[in-house]
Amino acid sequence: MNKQTGFLLIRAFILLLALLLLLVGYYWVHKPVDLALLARVGGAFLDVVTICVLFAAAHVIGRAAINRSALKRHPSDMSGYETAAITMLLGLTVISIFTLVMGLIGLLITPAIWVGLAAILVIYGRPKRRGAINERLTDVFSRFAITPSWRGILTFLSLIVLVPAALYAFAPPYAWDSLTYHLVAPMRYLAQGAITAQPDNFFLGFPQGIEILYTLAIGLFGRVSAAASLHFAFGVLGVLITMGVGRRVSNLTGGYRAAAILLSAFSLVKLFGWAYVDLAVLAYSAAVLSVILSWRRTHQRGWLVVAGILLAGAVAAKYIAGGWAIAIFVLVVVRSPRRDLIRNGAALVIPALIAFSPFALKGALLYQNPIYPYVFDGLNWDAARMAQFNGAGAGLIGMGSAWQLPMMPLAATILGDQYTPGYAFTSGAWLLTTPLLLIVIGRALKRRGRVFAADGIVLAVVVLIFWAMLSAFNGIAAQTRMMAMAFPLAAALGGLALTTIDDLPRKPIYVGFIVRALFVITFALHSFDVIRDVVQDQVVPYTLGMISEDDYLSGKLGAHYPALRQLASLPEGSHVRLMFEPRSLYCPASVTCHPDVMFDYWRRPLRLGATPDQVFEAYRADGDDYWLVWMDTDPTVAASGFDFDRADPAHTAADDLFPVALQTHMIAVWTDGLFYTLYTWR
Repeated sequence: MNKQTGFLLIRAFILLLALLLLLVGYYWVHKPVDLALLARVGGAFLDVVTICVLFAAAHVIGRAAINRSALKRHPSDMSGYETAAITMLLGLTVISIFTLVMGLIGLLITPAIWVGLAAILVIYGRPKRRGAINERLTDVFSRFAITPSWRGILTFLSLIVLVPAALYAFAPPYAWDSLTYHLVAPMRYLAQGAITAQPDNFFLGFPQGIEILYTLAIGLFGRVSAAASLHFAFGVLGVLITMGVGRRVSNLTGGYRAAAILLSAFSLVKLFGWAYVDLAVLAYSAAVLSVILSWRRTHQRGWLVVAGILLAGAVAAKYIAGGWAIAIFVLVVVRSPRRDLIRNGAALVIPALIAFSPFALKGALLYQNPIYPYVFDGLNWDAARMAQFNGAGAGLIGMGSAWQLPMMPLAATILGDQYTPGYAFTSGAWLLTTPLLLIVIGRALKRRGRVFAADGIVLAVVVLIFWAMLSAFNGIAAQTRMMAMAFPLAAALGGLALTTIDDLPRKPIYVGFIVRALFVITFALHSFDVIRDVVQDQVVPYTLGMISEDDYLSGKLGAHYPALRQLASLPEGSHVRLMFEPRSLYCPASVTCHPDVMFDYWRRPLRLGATPDQVFEAYRADGDDYWLVWMDTDPTVAASGFDFDRADPAHTAADDLFPVALQTHMIAVWTDGLFYTLYTWR
């Protein structure tokens, strides 16, 4: 090195050091990235790591199961991403069952389970040949590349609605069912280190296949938002599989359209940001549909075994997915040759029963009912509570809407709204109605499209009959999201219909272009709705660290959140009964909360023959220290749990006795002045 070169290096070093000091000094004062933002980004990163590790381990487990079956010798026409998603769902079912068994024997040690999953991933997760992972990623990105085409436009619009949903998933949970049971179960199980009976919350007696996975996800880093992130990932799997099905029955454009039809439903996009279970049902149902397509093409009975296991996963996620199991069974019976009928039926049903048996065992051991809370009653359950839960008399017939039963998809599309009772779901203009276009253009379908449409009609008829029969007398069943199991079928049929329209003659009217334009315009309007919702909910300010978690939750939950945080000031170990309030997730860990999940802590003892005085005496004897009552102090407001329950004419007489008896036996120690009041004994 000569002197000139050395001199240049010294000057370069001085220049870089000076520039570094300048930047450090500038950002030391200005701080564009504060600790709050770093915490939010870091937390989201931990959630992503949790889901990636869980799904990678699930893929290894599912792939091993497929490779050890006869199906390896009979490849399907599934796409790579479709196959990967289905193997992940198989693996997640196995992981859920294993975690359930560990919890039932009192060994719910999530760090140990995660170590086991990591070991599986390290030992068995290596690709068989160098570059396999890179090739698969390249294939995926090439399929989803944003190009100046209809597919590119649909991809771009889909990302617009999915990114805000991801922000919701990373934020603190606020959705009603999450606060009532979907997240209450994991928090209780983690605190106890076991899966145990919970007599004060009957929802925890359900199979809970997905809540068990939530327990595992939350247990890794202690982040409750990991559950919603996992639900988001289930939704992505469902969209990918639906896209794969759409491609197989029409073409790649049809697959894009099927995925876009799913994402065109406002309420479905909202579910991507919530820790519910409906997107898991959607993903499992899409996987079953894909597997049944492979069975129809190859006639290999092994695909029915896979379908049975996936159906068990769907039913373990939500009982109502049993309607999809019935539809699939009917299709298998209808499409099986007579000589193979019994063997095909057994190949579907027996694996399903075996895979579901651990969840039935949970119900039998902990709640004295393998399908709790249905049919056989069980722990802290009776026919009266069952009737109330099902909304007896509140179905479409009871509401005077029986005329909607023959046309529920149309009625749910036009009348359904996310924020109103009844269907309680904004499905968009396309999800439930686009398959009806096949009635008009069915004769233009190509062969594989006709075969799928014929199978789809069988499945759709069974599901619609199932939905109508339940909705006629059951108020809950009428909610459109209860039919999430049928959304992939509807989207795939819709994608087939829209693609078939492209093949119609362009003269005298270019119908295909008009339909595509209308779809894109309505999807753009839908995207605007999603973005507006995100802005109103202040999700972006929370994500950027501009508002605190308390401010965010107070804005979403109103008086509920600060009222429950107030309980942290009570003596440690206090027992608090939440009267007319079913949401307990944000109860402080220092106290024990007993949520009123059926709004019957007051009415049920009266129905069983107790007097108002005896009700209070019994709860005092049970160890209650405080009652947090959700009841308006202003009778003109009528926006509390007490008002909701009292509005039912069957409950009014009993609820009218409550305020006077409450003042007789208890005294207020805190109130927010309008909605919540904390009482203790006189």
